[in-house]
Amino acid sequence: MKNDLSCGVARDLMPLYAEGLAGEESREALERHTAQCPACAARLAAMTAPEEPVMEEPEREVDYLRTIRRKTKGRMVLAVVCTLLVLAALWGLRVYVIGAPADREAHPMSFGVHTHPAEETLDLRILAPADAPSDAPAYWDWETTREGETVFITARQGRPSPIHPREEYAMTIDVSGVKEVYLCGVLLWQDDVTLTADAQSVYACRTPYVGDAPALGRLAQALVQAGRLPDGYTMELQTSHTPYRWTLCYHAPASPAEEDLLNRRVEAAAPLLLALVDNLGEVAWSYPSADGETVVHTLSQERLSEILGDLAGGDIKACAQSPAAFQKLWNRTDAWLYGES
Repeated sequence: MKNDLSCGVARDLMPLYAEGLAGEESREALERHTAQCPACAARLAAMTAPEEPVMEEPEREVDYLRTIRRKTKGRMVLAVVCTLLVLAALWGLRVYVIGAPADREAHPMSFGVHTHPAEETLDLRILAPADAPSDAPAYWDWETTREGETVFITARQGRPSPIHPREEYAMTIDVSGVKEVYLCGVLLWQDDVTLTADAQSVYACRTPYVGDAPALGRLAQALVQAGRLPDGYTMELQTSHTPYRWTLCYHAPASPAEEDLLNRRVEAAAPLLLALVDNLGEVAWSYPSADGETVVHTLSQERLSEILGDLAGGDIKACAQSPAAFQKLWNRTDAWLYGES
């Protein structure tokens, strides 16, 4: 059959043929032409061949999101690790290198003090005992400053390390014209008197009223913890008339030696109680004797003021006017307790 189409016309009909839009006559004419023209046949075959399958767009989006999530998760983990490392480094720098202002109230400090009245100096040695608790701090950057009649000794503290090991430190302080010396925030020396921690913990419990039973209980327990008052007592308060009395009631001593020790200890503590309770006039203590009778001992404000006249200026209450005055009373009664003059 005659090929009645030129190659140019055949190529123009190919798109319509491939889309199925060509008429029957045109389709038959194109098929006759391509049966005789290899070039046009190849071109038509390429246009009518099925397309390669393509990955659906949603699957591509899912893979992209998964990749983004993996990268984001990795970055977040890295950021968290880096943050923790920075915080750990800052903590180590703060604890082991920079430290914090030393605070004797928060961390008790071991030290020794020796005064030289003639030279008007005070020797202070900060101790580093071998049996110190594992959490005992190290101290460094010691400084001494003076403001008027007060000297302040400060330092920094932190955990022991090769940079700042726990070690002793000694200093000599000029106290000419000085009334008070503070060591790391706590009063250490006042009016030529070195203050002890036990005496000052008891002094902090002073109270104006004998009728305040909880306050009296705290004062008595502070003396017990300092080893100056026997424990195992009950309290009786007489506040209906003056002189107001505070009575400590004990169980019967087991032996004459225990009775003697009880009397000496309470007798040495009585001046401290009378000094620290403003309106207290008498301190008494009682216990059952071997024959069942109640033994009562009493010390009055007037009697103790007379005994301690050289110390209190004729008034036991004056011994609580300052930490130094109370420390002198503490030292005197300490000598009573242990049989010194």
